[in-house]
Amino acid sequence: MNHDEVLTRIENGTLFKGQLRINGKKRMDAYVVSDSLDDDIYISGQISRNRALDGDIVAVRLLDIDEVWEQKTERERIFREKWNQQKQEEQPSDSQKSEISDDTAIPVATLANDDIGTEQIQDNENEEDSDKKPRYAGEVVYILDRQNEKMFTGVLSVERPGSVAKSEMDKPFTPPTGQVWMKATDKRTPLILINPKKEERPDLFSQPEIYGNVLVEVKIIRWPITSLQPLGRIKRLLGSVGDLTVEEQAILADNGIMDLPFDKLVLDYLESIPRSIPTSEYENRRDLREELVFTIDPVDAKDLDDALHIKRQDDGCFEVGVHIADVSYYVKQNTLLDAEAKKRGTTTYLVDRSIPMLPTPLCEELCSLNPMVDKLTFSVIWKLDREGNVQHTWFGRTVIRSCAKLAYEDAQHVIDHGNLPDKTIIGIFNKNEVEEGIQDLYKLSAFMRKRRYDTGALSLNSVKLSFTLDINKVPTAVHVFESKEANKLIEEFMLLANISVAQKILQAYPTTALLRCHEPPIERRLLRFLDTTRKLGYDFDVGSAAGLQASFDSMDESDVKDVLLVLAIQPMKRAKYICSGAIAIEKYLHYALDEDAYTHFTSPIRRYADVIVHRLLHAALLGKENCGYNKKMIQQIVLQCNRKKDGAKNAQDTDIMLYLTHYLLNLKQAGQPLIEKATVTGVEKNRFDIYVHKYGLEYCVHTGGLPLQRDPVFNKEEQSLELYWKPETQVTADYFEKSRDRKWEMDDDEDDDDDDLSQMTETLANTEISKKEKDDLPRQTQPTLLDSAQYMQTITILSTLDVNIIPETTQTPPRIHILPINPF
Repeated sequence: MNHDEVLTRIENGTLFKGQLRINGKKRMDAYVVSDSLDDDIYISGQISRNRALDGDIVAVRLLDIDEVWEQKTERERIFREKWNQQKQEEQPSDSQKSEISDDTAIPVATLANDDIGTEQIQDNENEEDSDKKPRYAGEVVYILDRQNEKMFTGVLSVERPGSVAKSEMDKPFTPPTGQVWMKATDKRTPLILINPKKEERPDLFSQPEIYGNVLVEVKIIRWPITSLQPLGRIKRLLGSVGDLTVEEQAILADNGIMDLPFDKLVLDYLESIPRSIPTSEYENRRDLREELVFTIDPVDAKDLDDALHIKRQDDGCFEVGVHIADVSYYVKQNTLLDAEAKKRGTTTYLVDRSIPMLPTPLCEELCSLNPMVDKLTFSVIWKLDREGNVQHTWFGRTVIRSCAKLAYEDAQHVIDHGNLPDKTIIGIFNKNEVEEGIQDLYKLSAFMRKRRYDTGALSLNSVKLSFTLDINKVPTAVHVFESKEANKLIEEFMLLANISVAQKILQAYPTTALLRCHEPPIERRLLRFLDTTRKLGYDFDVGSAAGLQASFDSMDESDVKDVLLVLAIQPMKRAKYICSGAIAIEKYLHYALDEDAYTHFTSPIRRYADVIVHRLLHAALLGKENCGYNKKMIQQIVLQCNRKKDGAKNAQDTDIMLYLTHYLLNLKQAGQPLIEKATVTGVEKNRFDIYVHKYGLEYCVHTGGLPLQRDPVFNKEEQSLELYWKPETQVTADYFEKSRDRKWEMDDDEDDDDDDLSQMTETLANTEISKKEKDDLPRQTQPTLLDSAQYMQTITILSTLDVNIIPETTQTPPRIHILPINPF
């Protein structure tokens, strides 16, 4: 369609704009999220996507949902018939196996320091309930925006993946004369065609060791409207599949992370910035150099972007200030530094290093709030009563001189023992003053935190892993991060600063404020979670974030709590940046924080969104009608920041899994058994889900590849699965092949009327539990029931079993398989 026509039709409501996401499990299904509709738009099949890729901003024309759903149902029926026929005749091809299953362990959500878990949530929206008829269906008619310089990694294949029978694979290698296929690591990406004749290294295609064993980075250069496959060019060879460094490079490329040195022009511009603070800045800013200001950060932190001060008042109240590095003073709008920061979007934190958004001299020297040095900051200062209630708020640019660089461990020592470690260096202040300040801040934060949760906030905490690396960056130990009171102290004041600033910029610029929202959970999944908790005998309130938090707080049994947390995360959506004037006011809500308006202000060194918010706040304090940005500009910045933040988060999660895989592989090679306890989190007809508490891993076990005597017996009412094992036969590596031969992944036992939310709610309200069931509730974790006479094991939710953890680095990306151990 014509671009101008598309924009006109979006304005008049005959087309809808939104971001495309492709289902990670059923890749023929995709969805477009549009702020103009009350539900997502279902896109059926690759042709209807019209060459759009995951993450693209597209224009969609609505279609008749009944016709689209009928076509989808017929397509899947035909596929099932072909699949069953092929199963009887021969083994399915690799690509078909991949289409049916890509089993690998995944980490569940972990705690974020300022979004209370919302940005750490796995992107569950990619795993839609695709067997349920959606409200809307459509087709993509125009691609409005695609991430610049988007790259794809994968392996090459002479033949189209999936088209070669196993007997053909043993034939001698023949160099390709025509096109070569690139199978992307991201399964949502279509096969990409490469023309060897147009590559700068045609000799590459005569090397058999390249195919399937070496990762390449490819860029799509053209995609004809008549083709299902795009055409690409190889940008670089990354290296061998499975190699830790190579796989990490692939992770960065797939997520659009710029792992490149800063351009010389940018560095030259940075050198031109004066290192000393001009006299005018001292005159025009509030001088806080005599206040008790200090930083509390991880022990190895180098870019210190936030500091605190506290001072007791004569009336029993406290003056508390949050002071944030004034990055916007150094990174001026429309400069080379600004363009570079926008392009990178955010700092990316990997296991072994970080990839900064801004050059190191700026992050660690100019802006970093290092002790005993004058620093320019942007501050929020409150007058708080003894219980942390805000009496007054002041915003403004300031100059500070931190008296100490404290680690979380130092602050925790004060909270636990009342004093700082002996070797702590404290500028012109004495240790008693700093210790008293930390204790006052902790008491205030405890009141604030309790009140926040009492009035509606929700925190989704789960396992977050960190690693000990040797000199060669090989993982030698893995630890579970524990958030202590010192971490929570800092978190409370950063949250309060973000909330305060959001209110200020929204009041000043109601149509151009950059906010961060968190949408309510997916209702159908939330009701499914409620159904599960009731069957387990737990009284959960899912009507609000506060109710859900209170339900978790009332639980004592930690293992059950961990499992229910895993299930509660599944309905949740990921937080995102928004432009206030682009969506309805009620959509500003941050569900987890239970705040009507929230933003990011506290980390401008590592987030471009915060730099923009600093500029908006500065303009608001000057009383400017024009903040320097219009709605369209903020919308473009929001899109870029969301893409970069999601990419950095995905890269971080995948990198943790990469290091965990190599850590477990090293243990295995050293002869250590990798047998752990797992808890069942869900049961279906031909599969069950498990959770390994030690590493925070979820895994789906398919019964098709297990050594069973007969088909398992599924009891839907009791949510139980009976496995009849072959005695003295353990699960082997063949499981990975056999499990992919299972039936087409559609739950025939699903009730179609579950699509009616009102009916589901009514059913839940009328659910009755028999007296026998009540006697066994609430259910606790306990070993699976065994029947030695029949070699039968009964799998139910919250039952525990032994599993074997198998790291695999022969595929890309490396993955972790978790297999149940045959108890007989």
